[in-house]
Amino acid sequence: MISPMRYGKQILVPEFGEESQKALSAATIAIVGCGALGALQAELLTRMGVGHLRIADSDIVSLNNLHRQLLFTERDAEEGTPKVTAAAARLAALNSEVSLRTLAEHVTRDNIAAFAEKADLILDATDNIATRYLINDYCVSNSLPWIYTGVAGTGGLVLTILPREGPCLRCIYPDPPGESDAATCAADGILPTTVALAVSLQLTQVVRILNRTAVPGTLIRLNVWDAAVRSTVAHRDPACVCCGQRRFEFLDAGAREATPLATSVCSQRMVRIDARFWEGAFDVERALADAARNNATVQRKGLLWIVTAGVRRISLFPDGHMLVHECTVTDEGLAAVSEVFR
Repeated sequence: MISPMRYGKQILVPEFGEESQKALSAATIAIVGCGALGALQAELLTRMGVGHLRIADSDIVSLNNLHRQLLFTERDAEEGTPKVTAAAARLAALNSEVSLRTLAEHVTRDNIAAFAEKADLILDATDNIATRYLINDYCVSNSLPWIYTGVAGTGGLVLTILPREGPCLRCIYPDPPGESDAATCAADGILPTTVALAVSLQLTQVVRILNRTAVPGTLIRLNVWDAAVRSTVAHRDPACVCCGQRRFEFLDAGAREATPLATSVCSQRMVRIDARFWEGAFDVERALADAARNNATVQRKGLLWIVTAGVRRISLFPDGHMLVHECTVTDEGLAAVSEVFR
């Protein structure tokens, strides 16, 4: 039952109306990432009355997140709370009618199908280029709408992708740029106003997808500093590797190199170690026994284990991925976890 008292002000907007509210309240939306983009996407969708929300993120809250990631508090940062845990608590307090499911993992070719199963659309809120191309492959192969959004500094881009109706990401960007060539918040900084404008435009496209007024290939470029928003319509490339030739290279484990075992976390002094570190099924009891044998201390904290060895602190997640704190060099991160767990 839709509450006219709760949602009446947005229902009054002629372009939105009661039918859009019904569609939103029945929708399942999956958000990949819960940083600046994902946190605001999740909060606004929750306030607007989305039916079912899924959020995936493998990170914890840090102090330098707080200027732009609206769901989180200083206490979350002090305690190193997983972003999905902090988000779930905040969102439940905002709207108890919304069904929420979280995944404290990085989205990969191995788990994207389970995460996105029966979703009506996917929202990009990641800062990882390879993950965006993976989302594109998955959505094109399953005819599932998704919206790309990238921000850095004062500018951003939003692209509405409706498979079979318009272009996909690879029609416009056939190959991913190198990480060093891509604009990121780590290299270029980010204004929270840039995030707010990009998410506002993105979620408006969500509504238009749900009420079937979206224009396939809508490409929006924005710059908050110049107070500029420019919209064009991109067109499908018949020769596109993904939607034209139906080759899903980022879903195919053999066609692309595996993601790095260790990566530096965007704008934070942490190195993320992939669960592939364990070279097989992750056995938490064995891992903790190895840590104890190597004179590390272990503390259970919510869904995490905090492993401390000397001055080195490691957050261990249930799926086996780890965050090495106060570390920015990937080789040092790998050396630290190898010393503790092997």
